[in-house]
Parts: sequence; C-alpha cells; structure tokens
Amino acid sequence: MVLFWLSISLLTVFSSAYDTVTVRTNQGEVLGLRRMVLGKDLYEFRKIPYARPPVGNLRFEKPQPYGAWESILDARMFGPACFQNKDYFRKTLMNKNISEDCLFLNIYVPSSVSTDNNKSVIVWIHGGSYASGKGSIYDGSRLAVTGDVIIVTINYRLNIFGFLSLNDLPGNYGLWDQIMAIQWVKDNIPSFGGNSKSITISGESAGGFSVALLSIAPINKGLFQRAIIQSGTALSAYAVGKFTKIASFEAASYVNCTDNQDNVLAQCLKEVPAHALYTAFRLRQSRTYLQIGFAPVVDGELLLDEPLNLMTNYSSDASMFFRSLDVLIGTVSGESSLLILILKRLETRLGFNLTDGIPKHILTNNIAPEISKIFFNNSLHVSAAISRRYSQSRDYMEQTNEILNVYSDFSFDVPSLQSLQLHSPDGQDHGSQFHYVFSRESPYPLFGELPAWFNRSEHGAEVIFMFTNELTNITEENKPLSKILMKYWTNFAKSGNVNGPDLPHWKEFDKEKGHFINLDTNITSGQHLHGNRMNFWLDDIPILLQDGTSAALNIDYKYSREREREREREREREREREREREREREREREREREREREREREREREREREREREREREREREREREREREREREREREREREREREREREIFMIISFS
Repeated sequence: MVLFWLSISLLTVFSSAYDTVTVRTNQGEVLGLRRMVLGKDLYEFRKIPYARPPVGNLRFEKPQPYGAWESILDARMFGPACFQNKDYFRKTLMNKNISEDCLFLNIYVPSSVSTDNNKSVIVWIHGGSYASGKGSIYDGSRLAVTGDVIIVTINYRLNIFGFLSLNDLPGNYGLWDQIMAIQWVKDNIPSFGGNSKSITISGESAGGFSVALLSIAPINKGLFQRAIIQSGTALSAYAVGKFTKIASFEAASYVNCTDNQDNVLAQCLKEVPAHALYTAFRLRQSRTYLQIGFAPVVDGELLLDEPLNLMTNYSSDASMFFRSLDVLIGTVSGESSLLILILKRLETRLGFNLTDGIPKHILTNNIAPEISKIFFNNSLHVSAAISRRYSQSRDYMEQTNEILNVYSDFSFDVPSLQSLQLHSPDGQDHGSQFHYVFSRESPYPLFGELPAWFNRSEHGAEVIFMFTNELTNITEENKPLSKILMKYWTNFAKSGNVNGPDLPHWKEFDKEKGHFINLDTNITSGQHLHGNRMNFWLDDIPILLQDGTSAALNIDYKYSREREREREREREREREREREREREREREREREREREREREREREREREREREREREREREREREREREREREREREREREREREREREREIFMIISFS
C-alpha cells in the first residue's frame, strides 16, 4: 500500500521577528507568538507537550499525561516529528528533526487570546499512511483567521512505534495518542479562548481513517461533537490493519525478539534501538502492495469490533455515538493518484508503459485478483465481477479511467457513501451530514510527476486549499475556492451546518436523494455520486459473496443487460449530441444570416449616410453659390457706390467751374 503522505511544499512559516504572548493553562504558563495574518492578529503556540515522552518503558504503552511544568513553557519553536523516514521531508521541511519524544501539539488562535472568546475548535490529525507526517507541516493560521476558529495540529506515534501489535502489546498507541491530545485540548483550550464543548476532529487520508475510528469508539463520548472525514473512513479497506499482527511478528523476529513469553518479548522490544525498529518496519512495509503493514487493530478496548459490525449494529454504543456526531465526509476526484504511484513501481515488471495508459490486463490479472485476495477471501467470482464491471470500454484511455475508478471506488468513494448511509439509518436520530467531492486540480504536484493524461484532483489536493500561507502556490484563480472551502469547514465546526452568507447552498445528505456538492472553480450540486458504480459494490458484491456462482451468473446477466442499456443510452446520447450539433449548426447558420442581414443593414445605413453626405455637400455647394451671389451683389453695390461717387465728383466739378 502506497504511503498516504502528502509532500506539501513549505506549508509552515518560520520567523523569529514575532511579538510574544503568555497564556496560563492548567499545566502552567505558555509563551507563544503574535503575528499578523491577512491583516489580523494571530497567536501561535508551538511544541506544547500533551503526554510524557513515550520512550524506554513507555514505548508500546498508552500515553501518560504530561503533567504540570513549573517555569514558563517556551512554545515559540516547533518540536520534532515522531520517528519516521526523514527522506520524506528532504525537499519540503525546514525542521527535519525526528524523535521518539514527539508528542506535541500546536495551537493557532485568531484575533485575541481571551477566556471570553469561546471560539469553536478544529483538531487536525495528519495523514501519511499511519507511517509519516507531523502536525507542524500544516500552518493553521489562515484557516483560523478566515473562519474565526481555533486550529490545533498534533503529532502522534507512527508506523511500528504507533501500531505494533503482538501478544500483550495490544497496539493502537497512535490512536491513544490522538485521544490524549484531544483530551488535553478539551481540558485546556478555554485558557486560549476556545469552547471545550464545540470541538471538531478533522483529518485526511490516514488522518481521516483515524477520525472515523475515533468516531466509533464510545470511550470518546463527550470528547468532541463533530467529525470531518476527508479521503478515508472507518470502512475503508486500509483503516484497520489486516496484517498488522503478522507484520509485528516479522519485525520482532528481525530485531531478534523471538521469546514468545509476553513480558520477555515486550521488554526486548522496548530495549531495541529506535533505528533498528524502524529498519524492521521499512523492510516489512516495502513488501506490501494494496495493504498497510502497521495500522490500528481491533483490541477490544478502543476498537471493540470490526468497524462494519459496529456501525451496522444500531443498538450498539459505537453506532449511537457515531450517529450523535455531525459529520462532513468526502473524497477528491483523483484518489486513484495513489494507484498510479503503485503502478509506477510495477510497470517494468508488469510489462507496460504508464505514460501510454493502463492496459486492461493490469485490471484482470493484477488489480482485481489482488483486491479479491486481500479483502474478499480470494473469491474468483468477485475478481471476475470486478474485471467485467470495469472493462466495458473499447477505447484505451476510457479503459484507463475505468481502472482508476476501480481503485477510487473501492478504497474511498464506496466507504464514504456507506458511512453516510450508516450515519442515518431509517427511523434513527442522527447528527447533520454533508457529502462532497473535491475536483480542482492541485496547484502543484503532490506526488511528483503524473502521466499527462491524468487530469483529476490528486489525493490530498483539498488540503492545499485549507492550509494556505504566503509560501504556498495558491493562484488568484484558486483563491476564491480556497476561501469558500475554509468557510464551509469552519462554519461546520461552529454549528454543524456548512452554509453561510455568500456561499453556494450545500444540501444536507440523505439516503433517498444522495445530495453532494462538487467543489471546483465552478461549484455545482448533484445527487448519488457515481450511483451505478456504488451500487455494484454495495449491492451486487454482497450478493455474490453470499450466493457464489448463481449470483455471478445473475450479475453477469444483469451487467450484460446493463452494458447493452448503457450502449443504447450512449447511442441515444450520441444521437442527441448530433441533434444538438445540428441545432448548433442551424443556430450558427441563423446567426450568419443575421450577421449578413446586419451587414446589409449596415451597408444600407452607410449608403444612406453617403447620400446624406452628398446632400450635405450639395447644400454646402448651394450655400457657396449663394455666398458667391451675395459677393456679386456686394460687388455690384460697390460699383453702384463708385458710380454715385463719380457723379458727385462731376457735379462738384461743374459747380466749381461755373
């Protein structure tokens, strides 16, 4: 299983030129930073310890409360990440420190730090395939200021340190860390101006898995009120580890901890150097394909049963707790970018060129059998049904997109839809629920170079639009969507309702109409996202698993008819497109005729203007002739006056001589 790690470039701003602020908490005083964000004050507190360092005898144990500190806690610098591969940070993070002593959280407070504020709180749980990542990657400052909420980001134990499960080491330490961090927030956030009764937990990918698992653990009742589950629910095939105990046994053997006596084995593993343990994890993890080696497990305490069993037992405490929460659940359009990363490693061995697309035989010989083997008890009927359902196109690129759909449907979209449906069973009370798909492409590659034909939103793309700052590449074109997304998320955190002034209306999900919103530059609404494909997994596959061959024949018949109906619908759509093209051609001809008529009218107007100009010229010539006649009359008058003067002179002469 490819790591769900998002290599988010330079998401955290570092500076030493900030003012400071001090807050008194239940544990002691905390010294933080004040800086300006979007023209407003933002207060930031980093590297606050919420649990004792999980080292030595506390390794592979539940976290222990940190307790109080006597002097002022300096919270101006970020703490180290939990133990993991630093190579993931090589190009993206300025702080590359890793340590087992890593259980810290970071707080972003907008406007002012006052116990009178009573602001809602979002606790962000990072993704990374339960294997990598850290809270400080995600700069919560703009999200906090835009939505006027407090943002908290956390670290938790990862990979073998967070999820080894063997004998009397039950596992789930990373989840217990998350719970303790949320408990710390609930106990202390009023000191920062937060409302301890309005806490939303939010996460993406493995962070989404974590949020979803915490939401079906009754032990968390009262700890938080809402859940935002992005690209990963408790029903995902990767949320709970199917092979964690096997991976743990193999890792223990690698570091020579082979004594099967519980106390001896546990003590041995606690004494192994961290680097050796991590090497054992890397060797085991490198052999996985569509699976996660170290992940949460059903332990009977935190996770009481398999998530599907808990969520379908409506009388269980787990189901009732889940239904009491407000939930916002969704995916991105290109979750299958993760599949491309897997296939990049395999294309040479499997004999194809990913640049050209994904051939059908990769589905029928590799992907479908692997899904069936790991998740459906190696059912040949399921493998064949998947292959048939997603290989109906004869066009190579359309077939490529269908193969991508297999992965995104099975891993993300179906679990999201099913979780929403189980959140609102008929006749049962439940909190608000909203469904989305995010379709805007990432402003920069999250997983390196993808094939040119991949034009979907990458896994994790929406996170870039949530956690922005001056170092992220959010273009002017993308800024409106980023602001809308932040407003939706923070509105939900405040009230359980995403809607607000100047936002496109988002209808609440219900099973009958299946409302969802498509978050893109042009935001649209829809019903029943990928309806027929979802029905295949939620309706047909369960029947196939129950009835075997007869169901397979029925499904074959059903989908042969469905394929024929779809081909007929496609032919009708093509006919309609042709009719529309003809109507468009006719409209174009009419527009051309209208343009010709307009040109003729313009020519006539021009001729009329020319005639008018000619008339004006004639009038001007007539005026000129009139002026000439007037000048002639004036000359005649002048001659008459001259004659008159001549007569006067003659008379004068006669008089003079007489």
